[in-house]
Amino acid sequence: MNLYIISREITRLPNEYKQAVVACETPEEACFMHPDGISKWDTNSKCWRKPDQTPLINWPKPCGIKVKLIGIALEGTEKGVVK
Repeated sequence: MNLYIISREITRLPNEYKQAVVACETPEEACFMHPDGISKWDTNSKCWRKPDQTPLINWPKPCGIKVKLIGIALEGTEKGVVK
């Protein structure tokens, strides 16, 4: 499993996420991870959703996320946002 930094170019509000470190297998998989660690991309409505299905606007669409490989995760690291 690899470690990636996922980031965005521009933040509109001070409380928006700028970047996060995630553990996953591929950069494509990293694009579909939200920095809060719990919200998921809804492919039907093309937006991020909280577990209660509330839509989010604080993170770009997966195609607008920059991904950079930063290393290999230690054995036993779980997939997701590294906290």
